Amino acid sequence: MATLSAFRFHFHTPLHIATVRDDYAQSEKMIHSDTLYAAIMHIWGSLGWAVPAEPGFAISSMFPFTQKVGTEKEYVYFFPKPYFRPAKQADDEMVDAKKVKKIAWIDSAYFSEYLNQTTFSGFGKEAGYVQGKYLTQSPIEKDFMVSEVNPRVTIDRFGAKDARPFYMERVYFAGNSGLYALFHFDKENEEVKKKVITALEILQDNGIGTDRTVGQGAFKLEEAEIPLSIPTNTAYSTNVSLFCPENSTQLSGMLDKKSAYDLIKRGGWITNEPFSTLKKQDVYMFREGSLFKQATSQTITTIGATKDLSPALLNQDPRFTNTTKHPIYRVGKAIFLPVAIS
Repeated sequence: MATLSAFRFHFHTPLHIATVRDDYAQSEKMIHSDTLYAAIMHIWGSLGWAVPAEPGFAISSMFPFTQKVGTEKEYVYFFPKPYFRPAKQADDEMVDAKKVKKIAWIDSAYFSEYLNQTTFSGFGKEAGYVQGKYLTQSPIEKDFMVSEVNPRVTIDRFGAKDARPFYMERVYFAGNSGLYALFHFDKENEEVKKKVITALEILQDNGIGTDRTVGQGAFKLEEAEIPLSIPTNTAYSTNVSLFCPENSTQLSGMLDKKSAYDLIKRGGWITNEPFSTLKKQDVYMFREGSLFKQATSQTITTIGATKDLSPALLNQDPRFTNTTKHPIYRVGKAIFLPVAIS
């Protein structure tokens, strides 16, 4: 049984997480790792610290957690349901296909069964607790994460256009619930860990996500340790962060007929003035829960590239000729966990 280092984010104000299509009427229910990397590095830059292309640490995406019913701060941590299949069900169990299809999140106990490829009972008709899209071996509150869509209005600050209504979905968490992320630091580089914690402590009040300037996305930070049964000496692994390969040679060596994955396009708008009218370049990354051929004897492996998504217009537009420019990094460095697929 391995113990993974993590931070819990207990949100005490509403949260909106932008979708791929920037549709304010819908919010993601997780924060991808590249967004958290960017938030940390933005704080580093505001403090006058160097913002390197190689961050010197690795983080997972931010996934939901909640408190087990009837306990005092005994937490249930969820992982996205992987894209690869679990081991076969026990012979005396029937798989409920409809239940399997709607489940998007599985708790750490079931996730361990995915990693170890032990007999999986989670999709049997009598197995586990299903709360909407969540599958867990422990009883949890049904509505520990809820959302609400509210009308908003944009007003032209110069008065040239009429007010334009739009809708925004905001996510709320019940007490002792929120999002968490795994963190991996080099034991020989305590300075990086201190700088990351400093950034996270500042983000507690600054907030994360959309509408931070009006108080959304503020949280209380807590360190945590997550026990997880992880196999050793495996030929495959799964990512719990968004993953961007370093080059095509690396990627070709990680894909075979057993690989399973999905892609997501990452980009968006630059938020720093005076470049906020410019759109970043786009990059595709592998979603969390993909399966790759990657032999490892380690509990955690970290690989992935950082891409500079600065738009070409930044160096061509005369408006920015005398403006200090900096790279617009999108970090695709991922945490990988071993999977016992032969």
